Amino acid sequence: MKSVLVGMSGGVDSAVAALLLKKQGYRVVGYTLKFGEENNKCCKVDDARLVSNQIGIEYLTIDIYEEFEENIIQYFIAEYLHGKTPSPCPICNLFKFGVGLQYAQENGIDFIATGHYATIENDKLYAAPSPKDQAYFLSRLSKNIFDKILLPLGEYSKNEIREIAEKNNLIVANKKDSQDICFVEDDYRDFLQTRNVKPKTGEIINVDGEKIGEHLGVWNFTVGQRFRKGGLPQKMYITAINATENQITIGEESELFKDEIYCSDLNLLVDESFFKKQLFVKVRSRDEYHPCVAKTLESNGVIIKFDDPVRDISAGQLAVLYHKASDEKMMVVGSGWIEKGN
Repeated sequence: MKSVLVGMSGGVDSAVAALLLKKQGYRVVGYTLKFGEENNKCCKVDDARLVSNQIGIEYLTIDIYEEFEENIIQYFIAEYLHGKTPSPCPICNLFKFGVGLQYAQENGIDFIATGHYATIENDKLYAAPSPKDQAYFLSRLSKNIFDKILLPLGEYSKNEIREIAEKNNLIVANKKDSQDICFVEDDYRDFLQTRNVKPKTGEIINVDGEKIGEHLGVWNFTVGQRFRKGGLPQKMYITAINATENQITIGEESELFKDEIYCSDLNLLVDESFFKKQLFVKVRSRDEYHPCVAKTLESNGVIIKFDDPVRDISAGQLAVLYHKASDEKMMVVGSGWIEKGN
């Protein structure tokens, strides 16, 4: 009997993933990574343990507090201090899959699995047809581990998953989905303050370089955010963040649209020949597919040119490239970290 280690968040998706794999004949071991309070916004250990017992599978926890602090929390803080808008979930998945794979290998478990809405076929990562698609968040994984990953929810919709949970009387069947960043309870600015990030007064300027006012730290802003101040003749937005000069630039909405972006640290999941094909890109997780062309650089970077200008390009966010493999399937080509837009 093949065995699989399933990441359990205490939510309905991971619970149904474990249930489906058990029904497929796997020996299923559920696990939750602990990186702080046992019941945070992302992972509820109590619920994960209860639903694992209900399904009839083994369950364990792995304490990763120090590693999570070093790899995720410090990254999150540093990105804001550098004027970027961090995207911790793709990095967290890379980290969590690594921990899971290591445990599986050390304990003779054949596969690892999660409740992500995506599919892996023939060592290729595909977006799920569901609006819940989460291939974006898996795009930083190495293609070398795809043969060790099972994603049983890829062909299902969220409603179908809830129906399966209700039919099997799972205690988490009607549990609400977790939202936003798991380690931030409310406003990320409040979280930064708890981590000793102090106010730092800087200038707010317009696109002509004229001083409009002052701010208390670049980490309070993200590109595309509405700028509100009395006396302005029209709606204004954050158009640029310069952490080096501790400066915020505001402008009209038209200034938010960019024709191309430069991304660093390209994680390529397919052959480079796909860059000769029609590609699409998402510049944030809940984005639409934007038609584009892309060119790789020797520095492991990539330049992505949009067919039509795209709004709200934020340094620090992840740009994920796709190829339309068929009318129903979008294949993930690779991803890179947005550095700037032009």
